[in-house]
Amino acid sequence: MSCHAREGNAWDAVVYGRKRWFLFAAFAFAGPPHAPMDDWIAEILPALPTRPLECVQEAGEVLYVPQGMVRCVVNVLPTASVEGEVGPDLASPEEGDA
Repeated sequence: MSCHAREGNAWDAVVYGRKRWFLFAAFAFAGPPHAPMDDWIAEILPALPTRPLECVQEAGEVLYVPQGMVRCVVNVLPTASVEGEVGPDLASPEEGDA
């Protein structure tokens, strides 16, 4: 899985399994966008100037990720989850917004 930011507010519900999340401030640099997660955790994460928030999401838990927040996630166990995205696109302000 790669690290990325979504333009809307997102949620993720784990049905079974376990996920490890690394959460950075909105639009923060989290390293190369397509690095394999094993390499990212071992080599890139320790070299980053900003430490992410980290959490482990268990089956039955829902995680909310605010708009623009950079997230990196890895399945710790075989995992099934459901996710969704809601809210406006930061890159496309509504007409008339200043």
